[in-house]
Amino acid sequence: MEYKRLFRDSFSIVIGNIIPYGLAALILTFASMLIITAPPLLYGFISMLIKGARQEKVRTTDVFDGFRSGNFLRSWIYFIFMIAVVILLMIAWMVLYIFAGILMIIFGSLAGPVFSETMVISILIIVSLVLACIVAIPAILIVYVLPLFVIKEYSITNAISESIKMVKGHLIASTIICTVIALIALAGSLPYYIGLFFHWPQWFSLLLYFGGIILTTPLSQQILVNTTFELMGTEL
Repeated sequence: MEYKRLFRDSFSIVIGNIIPYGLAALILTFASMLIITAPPLLYGFISMLIKGARQEKVRTTDVFDGFRSGNFLRSWIYFIFMIAVVILLMIAWMVLYIFAGILMIIFGSLAGPVFSETMVISILIIVSLVLACIVAIPAILIVYVLPLFVIKEYSITNAISESIKMVKGHLIASTIICTVIALIALAGSLPYYIGLFFHWPQWFSLLLYFGGIILTTPLSQQILVNTTFELMGTEL
């Protein structure tokens, strides 16, 4: 996979549709607070990005495509699936964390008062992050489920099966893409929290937040959509 071309093309598509993409990203962010509207809006947003990847005309109203007949139910099927995945991953993380905590207690009792309280807290934080990364690894297998769900109109089981097959065939590429997407998403929200920490004016922090949403949300998901097309081996 040619990453430079992939990222360049994704960025070019986002810039070329920045107004409808940006407005749709804001609608997705704030209207999703109602919860019931979150799945269809996400479905419609991905549908927009697919049109952008195909060089079709994109309109802000495309973000509401998830409310059309059939799509609303399909969007909720995907949403329920993702909730189940998140719950399972959280349970796995908790079990591993508890097990690791027990081992640390046993080790601490055997080693005696070697570690300071600060060091213990630091170790716990590091262990938490490491375990979170380990638990998140299986999530890479389903990274292409939503784009496939929308592009091919697969059933959720077929989308999962196809996503797993694609990741297994391109594990390194998929891991890199997931990492890039996560970093882009982090870059969009981090300046806002930095502003809160340093007590920047509230209007400026909000401006950074909205700016981050408008650019990084479409960009991260456009990269995912374009990658899905490329790994499918089909023309946009």
